[in-house]
Formats: sequence, structure tokens, C-alpha cells
Amino acid sequence: MWVHFLLSYDAPLNEGSVFLQGAFTEWGFDEKYKLNYDYKLKGYADSLLLKQGYYNYQYVYLKDGEKTADASFIEGRHSEADNDYTVYVYYREPGELYDRLIGVQTVNSRKGMR
Repeated sequence: MWVHFLLSYDAPLNEGSVFLQGAFTEWGFDEKYKLNYDYKLKGYADSLLLKQGYYNYQYVYLKDGEKTADASFIEGRHSEADNDYTVYVYYREPGELYDRLIGVQTVNSRKGMR
């Protein structure tokens, strides 16, 4: 089946290329897995004929002349992510038929508790 890939990006990247990378690409950088910038779609796009199934893949940036790709260039670094986590604490009194909310705390991955 034909699978259409699109990585939205406002403008083409200079000095490198965007590739699909995963087990189905043998974690390499074959030209058939290189995405081309489509000005009409405003992103990197390509279509591949793949067997029906489950695939893990990522978009990676390979700088010209390099042999190792940088996924964080596109995805960002997880250590720089700004995430909020909210913890709800419930308690059920023995013999009761419901849970009572006894505490709520929101924590930010970069700023700590609020």
C-alpha cells in the first residue's frame, strides 16, 4: 500500500537533508528514504510502497558531509521539553462507596511545583 509522509516545515532546510529512519530503512540513509521539500504543501513529503503492518520511524536531519543524523534537530530535545503533570490523590474511607479527592498538585518538568 502507498504510504504518504509529510513533515510540515515552513521553509526548506539548508546544508542538509531530511530522511525517514527506522527498521524498514535499516537505520540507513538510502536516497529512496530522503524526503523532498514541497512548496505547495509547505513541508517535506514523499510516498513509499510498504507492506501492510506496523512501522516505527522518525524524521531525521542529516547535515551535508555527516554520517550521523540528528533527530533532535526536528523533534527537539526531551530535556528542553516543558511539560505539566497533575497528580490527584484519592482516599476511600473504609466502608464508603466512593473515593474522596484529598489532594491535587501540579508540577512542571522545568519549573517544579506550582
